Amino acid sequence: MKETRSPWWDLPAALIFLTAVWLASTRLQVTNWTDRLEIVANLSLIGGILGLALGYSRYRKGWVWFFSIIFTLFFVTQQLSLTSALFTSARERLLILGPRFLFALSQLFNGKPVEDSILFLAAVALICWLLGLVGAVILVRRGQALAALGLAAAGVITVEYFEPGNLHPFLSAGFFIAALLLIARLYYLRARQRWQENGLQVDAELGFDLTRGALAVGIILVFLAWNVPWFLKVIQPGSAEQIRLQQGMNSFQRTFNNLVAPLRNTEPRPFYYDDRLELGYGAKLGDRLLYTIQTSVPPDQGLRYYWRVRFYDLYRDGSWRNANFSRRMIQPYAKLLAESNDTGRRRVNLTVQVFNPSSDQIIIPNSPVAVSLKVTSDYLQNGLQEVDVIRITPDEAMNVGAIYLVQSQISSPTVQELRAAGSDYPEWVITTYLQVPADLSERMNDLALELTRDLETPYDKAVAVTRYLRENITYQSEIEPFPDDVEPIDYFLFETRKGFCNYYATAEVLLLRAAGVPARLAVGYAQGELQGERTFSVRERDSHAWPEVYFPGIGWIEFEPTAAQQETAFADETAPPIPSEAQANPDELRSIPLPIIDDEPFNRAEAEEERLDRLLAEKQQQQRLQTWLILSGAFAALAAFILWLRRRTVVRQRISTWMNSVETALEKRGIRIPRWLKYGFRRRYPRRLDQAFANVGWSLALLGEKPNPGQTPARQAGLLVKLLPTAAVEIRMLEAEYTKGTYSLQSADEAAALKAGRRLKWKAIIAWVERKILGRTALHEEIRHRGKA
Repeated sequence: MKETRSPWWDLPAALIFLTAVWLASTRLQVTNWTDRLEIVANLSLIGGILGLALGYSRYRKGWVWFFSIIFTLFFVTQQLSLTSALFTSARERLLILGPRFLFALSQLFNGKPVEDSILFLAAVALICWLLGLVGAVILVRRGQALAALGLAAAGVITVEYFEPGNLHPFLSAGFFIAALLLIARLYYLRARQRWQENGLQVDAELGFDLTRGALAVGIILVFLAWNVPWFLKVIQPGSAEQIRLQQGMNSFQRTFNNLVAPLRNTEPRPFYYDDRLELGYGAKLGDRLLYTIQTSVPPDQGLRYYWRVRFYDLYRDGSWRNANFSRRMIQPYAKLLAESNDTGRRRVNLTVQVFNPSSDQIIIPNSPVAVSLKVTSDYLQNGLQEVDVIRITPDEAMNVGAIYLVQSQISSPTVQELRAAGSDYPEWVITTYLQVPADLSERMNDLALELTRDLETPYDKAVAVTRYLRENITYQSEIEPFPDDVEPIDYFLFETRKGFCNYYATAEVLLLRAAGVPARLAVGYAQGELQGERTFSVRERDSHAWPEVYFPGIGWIEFEPTAAQQETAFADETAPPIPSEAQANPDELRSIPLPIIDDEPFNRAEAEEERLDRLLAEKQQQQRLQTWLILSGAFAALAAFILWLRRRTVVRQRISTWMNSVETALEKRGIRIPRWLKYGFRRRYPRRLDQAFANVGWSLALLGEKPNPGQTPARQAGLLVKLLPTAAVEIRMLEAEYTKGTYSLQSADEAAALKAGRRLKWKAIIAWVERKILGRTALHEEIRHRGKA
């Protein structure tokens, strides 16, 4: 074996490293994306402890990696086997891991969503284990931690991306602060080594001050990082290279989504439903079920559902956003808007069941009235009146299977009503929904005027623009990036003539505004597939954007310019009268129970989940016992490792020097150290002779005489001889050896002093027990009286 220990680490650095690793893995654990995620925190901590032991050992590099592989196979496999909770014995759980892996891999390679979370668990467990094990070995042997910290930071940032909302912000913040502290500590240790090699004196408080400064800087950086999203929102859209990078990331995300399909709440918030909508270059959407929506009114002629999530009113430089809005909290079943007297509306109650939730998506078609959840409403205000709900977000994230109720007033006017609506728009509509970009091209203005020339009503103008787009633009779900110096909609209309719903809807809104017709862009989902008479299955491929046109006395009406979607058909004057009342009635929504929608695949999955939960509950106690046994063994190994370290001179001296510097720094700042702590850790002394003589002070304190720092060693020894005459030989030997090694040029017998110190300690303990039982001796009382006199 070979000595490989380096002087560029110490106990504080090791503890900070373990803390950083534990915080990073715990940030993943608290997401609760799947069951048994607690194994990642266990593995990172166990791996870190074993890595410190292997790094400090005298084993050569090859043996270290050999033991690392053995530990990895054992601990990672054992922890993953705990996920097979249906099997009683450890052997059965281990045997089932292989088939589970093979089946999950076959689904992944065939491009199908993986049903079992074992692949995800294995990946993150192995990463966290290696992060702790390998990172600790490199820390001890090379004094380096940037690679491990960088990997951990990437993991924390990834988790924050897929779980926005700062659910556990202090875990992420704590990790980055710990990482900065570790970097500062390692820098100090390396600098101190160089200074000592050059014969420079090192201030004992320098390490304490550097750590304190790093802590302050870390807190400031974390505070600034929490405010970075605000800064990023004001940056303009990127170049074509950035767009190509985004397309590559979209491709990777689709594969990643297949891997994490069995997990909970891992879908990142869609960028096209965020506060800023980039037109983008498209992506292939899958068949994943997102919602089932049951309506109180079935679709018929003149009524087509659009499941709106939000709308935008301001278009600039290839992206949409909202210029101004207010925000307030809304209690369950409370009205979202004031009463509306618009005609051609139907009151519709929706029962929405969530299958693949995003953190901030609530379905609010057309004019929402109330929702059964506590939400935050972003709304447009005209004076003191709330006139438009932009979007609503739930206070709490929704899990798979969650159900909520929505009441809306759905517009279904006739063609005659739309033509008769006129163009007497309210001031707030003109101000907000007739804005066009300052750089709107001349040929777009000309096209808008050409399409709407000689048309008298806004309805006819909207129909003309809609038909032009449907007949002259080819639908294409993915398009090539545009040149950097072109306006996207202008290039879409006159050059490529190919695109998807974002471009169709934006083009219609801009053309209608240029023609004097108020319009806006809405996003959400198309109607989806009708199951039975009144239930719709809404899938990922139904994600959609469409224009909404304002008609006085009627409200917002959806039009459909996208060629891939069914054209909107409005009822004529011969249509039967509207069967449902239009007046808002949140009390009616309150009386509706929250049923489970009759969706057979989900019901089967739910029943299977309940059965598994019962079996898991039966095995819960056994699993807890196994986990605690593993943790107990790890802590026992850590305790043994620490005890082993205490026997080694080099490490003991480092620990002693560090404890002395801490004690000195605290005492200079007026912080009093308790006597039991000060004399309990006698091994903090750098010399073995000091450690041995410390037993004299410790014995005096134990027998009731507080040592005076101003007393000479001879004075302390003499007082202790009178209190403990049975240990006079040991006390005098300690005094003699200490005086010889401290105040003369002679060498003291440290081994004999240590032996005398240990014997003195035991005699003092025996005397203390006797006096507690028999009371104080006369000699002790006499000495106390003399001391007072």
